[in-house]
Amino acid sequence: MTPVSKTRRSPRIGLWQIIKFGVALLLVGFVLSRTSWSEQVAVWQHISLPWLLLSMVAYYGSLVVMARRSWALLDQAVPFGELLEVTIIKTVVTNTIADSAGLVSYLAVLRRQHRVAISSGIASIIMARLADIVILGSVIVAAGALDWHQMGILHGVTLLLGSGALFLGLLLLATVLFRRWVVINLHRLSCYTHLDRFALTQRMVVTLTTLSDIDTTSLRRKIIQVLGYAVLTQGLTFAFAYCNMQLFHVAIEPVSLVLVVALSQLLSLIPIQVLGGLGVYDFTMLYLFGLFGLTQATMIPVLIGLRIIFYVYILILLLYHPWHRHRQRLAQRPFSGDKLAQESL
Repeated sequence: MTPVSKTRRSPRIGLWQIIKFGVALLLVGFVLSRTSWSEQVAVWQHISLPWLLLSMVAYYGSLVVMARRSWALLDQAVPFGELLEVTIIKTVVTNTIADSAGLVSYLAVLRRQHRVAISSGIASIIMARLADIVILGSVIVAAGALDWHQMGILHGVTLLLGSGALFLGLLLLATVLFRRWVVINLHRLSCYTHLDRFALTQRMVVTLTTLSDIDTTSLRRKIIQVLGYAVLTQGLTFAFAYCNMQLFHVAIEPVSLVLVVALSQLLSLIPIQVLGGLGVYDFTMLYLFGLFGLTQATMIPVLIGLRIIFYVYILILLLYHPWHRHRQRLAQRPFSGDKLAQESL
C-alpha cells in the first residue's frame, strides 16, 4: 500500500504557495497605489517602437541561447527544435505559475516525450544555475567596483555576493578536480558543525554529489560550455533591460543598470516568487532603482508598462507550439516533385 505521505500533498507546501501569492498581491497593491491612470497613459504615449523591437529580439534570443545550453548539457540527446519547445514550456509555466512548477514541467516533458533520465535533467538545471550564479556574482563585483561611489548601502551586499560567487566557483572547480573527496569531506564538515540541519546545506551536498557522478572529461567540457552560455545569456538579459529602459526613455548609467539587473537576477533564484516575480520583482526593482536616483513617480508607471509588455511576450511564446507542429507535419509529407517523378516513370 502506498504510504499516505506520498499520496497527500504536504500542507506546508500549500500554505507556502498561499503566502507567496498573498505577498505578491500585497506588493502589487502597493505599487499600483503609487501611480494613476493618467501617468500610465502618458508613459505609453511616448513609447519607442524601434527599442520595442530590439527588446523582443533580446528576450527571445536569450531563450534560444538557454535552449542551446540545455541541448549541449544533455549531450544533444534531444533535437534542438524539440528542446526549444521544452524551454518555452518551462518559461511559460514559470512566469504564469511559479519557478518550481516550471522546473517540474521541464523534467516531466523531457522524461515522458524524450526519454531523458530525471537525473540528467536535474544535472543540466544545476549546472546552468551554478554558472549563472558565478557569472552574476562576477558581474556584481565588476559593476560595483566601477560604480562604487553611487552604491551607498549596497557596498556590503556587493562584497558578500562577490565573495559568495568566488567561493562557489572554487567549490565547483574543486568538485571537477577532486570529485568524491570534496563531497565526502564537505558532508563530514556539515555534520560536524551541525549545518546539515539546514535545507541550503543539504541541497549543496546533493548538488555536488550529482556533479561528481558525471564523467570527469564530460564534466570539464560541459563546465566550459555552460560558463560560455551563461555569459551570453546574461549579456542578452542586460541588453533586454537596456532596451526596456530606452523603450520608456529612462535615463540611467549602463553600469548602474547592469548592477540593478544582476542583483535582481540573483534574487529571482530565491524560491519566493510566483507569476514571473509579480510584485516581488517589481518592488525589488523599484527599491534598487531608487538607490540610483530614479524616483517612484518615474519608475512605477515604467515598471507597470514593462510588466504588461513582458506578459505579451509570454503570450506570443504560445504560438511556437502550433507553428513547430505545423513544420513537423510539412516535413513528414512526401515532396510533390517526387510524386510527379514517379508518375512520369
